Amino acid sequence: MKTKMIFLSKSLLGTALCSLIFMAACQQEMNPLVEQVEKEEILANAGKIHNEMISYYYNNRLGGDLSPDEKYAELLDLSWEYLDHNGYDSHYTLETRLFLEDEINMSSLKSVTGEGISIDSESFIFQLSETGMYSKQFQKEIKKILRLAHKNDDRQIIREYVNSTFSGLEFDEENDIAGQQLFVNIFNASYDFWESMNASHLKSTYLKLSSWVIINDGIGGVLGSVFGPVGSIVTATAFSVATNEGY
Repeated sequence: MKTKMIFLSKSLLGTALCSLIFMAACQQEMNPLVEQVEKEEILANAGKIHNEMISYYYNNRLGGDLSPDEKYAELLDLSWEYLDHNGYDSHYTLETRLFLEDEINMSSLKSVTGEGISIDSESFIFQLSETGMYSKQFQKEIKKILRLAHKNDDRQIIREYVNSTFSGLEFDEENDIAGQQLFVNIFNASYDFWESMNASHLKSTYLKLSSWVIINDGIGGVLGSVFGPVGSIVTATAFSVATNEGY
C-alpha cells in the first residue's frame, strides 16, 4: 500500500510538473517583448508609441472614398501591422485585438447612449466608472478637464492645466497614479503631434487642431488600459483618428 501511495505521489508530481512546464512555455510564447520592460517604462513611452502609430496609419492608409467602417477596419489593421513591425509578439497582439475589437467598433465609437467605449465626451466619466479601475477622485479630476474644454477650446490653456494642476495631484490608488501618468504622457505627445504635423507630412489627410482630439487621445489611452498596455495605445489611436475625422 505504501509503495502504491509513493508511486501515485510521484505520478501526480510528474503530471503537475509537466503541466507547469507546459503553462510556462505557453506563457513565454504569449508574452510580447514589451512585457519584458518595466511598467514605468511602458507608461513613459506610451505617448511616443501612440504618435508613431498615428503617423504609421496616415502614411500607409489607402485613403479614397471609404466608409467609416472601412476606415476603422483599416486603422486597426495598420495599428496591428505597426506593432508586428516593432517586435510585439503576434500571439499576444492577436489576443489583445480580439478582446479590444469585441468591445470597440464603429457603432460603439459613435454611441451616445453610454454603452461601450465611445468618443462621446458626455459619457467619458460613466465609461471610466464602468471600467472598475479608477476611483471617484480620479473621475472627478478628469471631469474638471472636460469641463474646462467645454468652456474654453484654447489648447494652450488646457495644456497648462493638465501639466500643472492635474499632473501635480496626489492619488492614493495605484490605478489612478498609472492613469494620471498615462493621460499626461499621451496628452502631451498628442499635443506635440497635432501642433507640429501638417498635411504635407502625411498622406491625403486634414489635421484638425481641436483640443478635443488631444483630450480624446488621453481619454482613449486611459479607457483602453483595461486591455493592457497595447490595448491602451491602440484605443488612444482609434480615439485620435476617429475624433479628427469625425467618425
